[in-house]
Amino acid sequence: ASYLGGGALDNGSCTWRWSRQPVSFRAKKEDFKDMTFGPIRSDGKDYISAKEKGKLNSQGQVSPLTTTGGESLSGKPYSYNLECQVVDSGNQAISSSTSAIVHSSKFYIGLASAKKNYGFASAGKKIDFNYACITPDEILASPALLPKDKRFTLEVFRENYKSIQEINDSNGQLYYRYEREDILEEKRDLSLDEKNISGTFSYTPQKGGSYLIRLSSTDVDGRKVITEKSFYVTGKDWLWYNENDSQEIKLLPSKDEYEVGEKIEILAQTELPAGTYLLTLEREKILNSRLIKIDSPTFVIELDGLGQEAFPVVYARLTSFSDRKSSSDVPKAYYGVTAINVSRNSRTFKIEVTPNKTVYNPGDDVELKIKTL
Repeated sequence: ASYLGGGALDNGSCTWRWSRQPVSFRAKKEDFKDMTFGPIRSDGKDYISAKEKGKLNSQGQVSPLTTTGGESLSGKPYSYNLECQVVDSGNQAISSSTSAIVHSSKFYIGLASAKKNYGFASAGKKIDFNYACITPDEILASPALLPKDKRFTLEVFRENYKSIQEINDSNGQLYYRYEREDILEEKRDLSLDEKNISGTFSYTPQKGGSYLIRLSSTDVDGRKVITEKSFYVTGKDWLWYNENDSQEIKLLPSKDEYEVGEKIEILAQTELPAGTYLLTLEREKILNSRLIKIDSPTFVIELDGLGQEAFPVVYARLTSFSDRKSSSDVPKAYYGVTAINVSRNSRTFKIEVTPNKTVYNPGDDVELKIKTL
């Protein structure tokens, strides 16, 4: 700390506190930018020290220290944050903060679905995944950083909800609730040596559902390296579960954003075993509509690529109803909507401006050549 005039604020009182929180590692290089790194689960901020007090030295400095390690989530980088407040002799206070990223290991495992796997996977069909072990500096890990056994573990889990019967203690009534469980579908070891620092592996799901794939290993010093990626598999055996609103139709596009003309896939889930649905594309008005017949509670809707008029977004809406099973039965309406975001790439371009000279004198005419790319 220093005064505006430049002198050191010596002997000033200060307080500080350290905290940390998990963050995500994202690669920026083209080869790795589509990959997922680290575990999916996260938690909140973790204060690792109480508020501490101290004095600035003769140079107006203080060095708060903390020790890294003991983080609750393995395989995830953490941001260590320092908040500090300094008070001068006139009782004026000023605060500042800074942070630093502490990586969990000497390399990360990146995981991505192979580009040839377009849209949603189907039960019984092989899925290819690409992986790469890279350092925090985004270069392929050297063999010296890899685990001593030169292997990593592949685990595939399928999400399932099981019905649990319980009795209410207050009134003795019987009720049911659903509890999530992750079923281990496959586990195997894969080679991780200098020839397999990056590569491809395959998995064939046998059932429809929501899946999580996990790759785990350690670096040469024994620190855990974990990466998880979720994906969906369509199939007639996948039933939609929604405890809060069973009449909702869940719609999930295969991508966050589509290019103009690109094929669109939307995963739809409902409690209806089969039926006829009205599909509409809308934005302020109905752009087009059609009826589709479905024989499964989980299915994929395919749409032809959208034109420029769809930019920047259109909405896909799906509606249906249940059959009347008896004279006293009242049909239910089912409804779902999702946004389809359209990329601006088709409407943007670069401009190159080239002057006729590099240096101009006062009063000189300036000639610019403008070129669109």
